[in-house]
Amino acid sequence: MNFLEIHDQFYARVRKFILASVKNESATDDLLQEAFMKIQENLDSVRDPAKVSSWIFRVAPQPLPGPLSHPEKIVVTRGDP
Repeated sequence: MNFLEIHDQFYARVRKFILASVKNESATDDLLQEAFMKIQENLDSVRDPAKVSSWIFRVAPQPLPGPLSHPEKIVVTRGDP
């Protein structure tokens, strides 16, 4: 399976997986791009093509709680006036 086939077949599933965790469209898109870059970089490490789905979800970055998952909670402060 080549990268384009993987992208076409798994894009929606990986996006849904990330969105369920971060609950933010913009952060999801950023993490999704990172996930597919990682997948492309590591595609040659797939040992069993029959298990590519499991491999994708292991290689894709796992969203972590933090500012990207809740950008509305980011507070920008300025130095002393």
